[in-house]
Parts: sequence; structure tokens; C-alpha cells
Amino acid sequence: MPRWKPLEGSPPPAQRRAPHREDRHGHDERRRHHTPGGVTQSLGGEPGDYEHGHRWFDATKDSFADPRHGAMRHHAEGMAWAMEVFGTTITNSDGRVVPTRWVAEQHVNEDLGSIPTMADWLRGMDRQQWMNPRQVMVKRMGSLLDGEPSAPSKADRVSTSDPSGLDSRL
Repeated sequence: MPRWKPLEGSPPPAQRRAPHREDRHGHDERRRHHTPGGVTQSLGGEPGDYEHGHRWFDATKDSFADPRHGAMRHHAEGMAWAMEVFGTTITNSDGRVVPTRWVAEQHVNEDLGSIPTMADWLRGMDRQQWMNPRQVMVKRMGSLLDGEPSAPSKADRVSTSDPSGLDSRL
């Protein structure tokens, strides 16, 4: 039985699955990249020994199903996160203790051909106005200076007579 399990208190990998699709050879496309030939050939054990880790890396496909999903975990920092989630080693079904980092490196290399940093991924993204909170704050301050009504301040919302500090009107 493989010992690749999340550490206690870690959130479980995503349980949702992409719809079943077969490639032109009748194989399940979801399992195409991470099958026995990869990790098990080089590290031993059975394919199921490493399935939890592969699912964890690819769980972001459920939210964003194109190659950019890799920006979430397919990088050097994501490998460090995998070690936090699964521990520094796993014991495969052959009884071999395998560093989690090796499994993570092989997964990312199979997908991308190299191991980028998170910064590499982020440099490839276009900046959007909503990503810069300073611009949002400057815009709000401009509205206040132009005399537009603003949201009530914290002092306006907190009642001094309520010992909890919460306004009974809310």
C-alpha cells in the first residue's frame, strides 16, 4: 500500500474530475501524461503510488482548463508546496523511500520540459488594472476629492455605547 498521503490538516486534492475523453487510440486523455512509463519506470513502485501527487499538481485544471493552469503549481515553488502537503518523502509499494521532490520534478518536467519559477509564469501574464490596489485607492481618493459620496468610515459604523464594539444598527 502506498504511503503518499497528505499531512494531517492539509486540504485534500480536488475531488472533481474532468469529463472522460479518449484520445485517438482509445486511451483516457486525463491519464496520458502521468502513466507507468514516467515516474514508476525511474522510481519504482506502482502507478497508484504517485497518483495523489499527480492529482494535486493537476487539480487546478478543474478551475482553469488550459495550459496556464500550471502557473498555480507547476514551478519550483509548487514543488516546495507539494513537500509541505505530502511530506519530504513517500514510501512506494516496493518499499522504497522516494523524495517527494523527485516525483514533483518528474511531473513538472514531463508537462513542461523544464522547471520554471513562479516568476517565469507571472512574467508571461499581462497586468490588469484590478491587480494594482494603489490605482484603485487613487481612483477612490479622486472621487472623494471631487465631492462624491463615500462609504461610511469605521468611526461612523462603530457604536461607542455597545461594549462589543459592534454597531447594533448593522
